Amino acid sequence: DNGINLLETAAPDPAKYALALMDAIFSNAEMANCCSKASKRTTRPGLDSEK
Repeated sequence: DNGINLLETAAPDPAKYALALMDAIFSNAEMANCCSKASKRTTRPGLDSEK
């Protein structure tokens, strides 16, 4: 439990809601150095799915 209540996150549409959730869960450094899902096309690691 990270202490974040995702139900309190508000946004005007689903895409902005997804971005708001990512901002709440991941740090700026994680967002800058990782991609949402690891793939063969990039050497950047995926974001931690355990969060």
